[in-house]
Amino acid sequence: MLCLGTSLQIIPAANLPLRTVRRGGQLVIVNLQVRMLALVLLLVLLVLLVLLVLLVLLLLLLLLTSLVQRTPKDGAASMLIPARSDEVMAGAEMSLLLLLSLLVLTSLLLAFVQR
Repeated sequence: MLCLGTSLQIIPAANLPLRTVRRGGQLVIVNLQVRMLALVLLLVLLVLLVLLVLLVLLLLLLLLTSLVQRTPKDGAASMLIPARSDEVMAGAEMSLLLLLSLLVLTSLLLAFVQR
């Protein structure tokens, strides 16, 4: 039996596929239903992953700050980043790409769910 685009929840039609299987037939279901809970959990996991990466980077920065040479202007700085400028820019670019990817994924999921 081939079931196309159905939730298989309307009785008595929902019971027909199981009858087919019980009598030795095969069942194929073609359905694109979004499971909201799975999408929300995926989104939450992605956000947590990004936050974890940012936290690790911050901890590494704090560790490195204690190891580098001080300058006379350190006290006036809002933030000290003990790294090569190209490495800092590459890290900033990667962080922005991660956040942008998360925003794009979120908007795509919302657009898909709202269809």
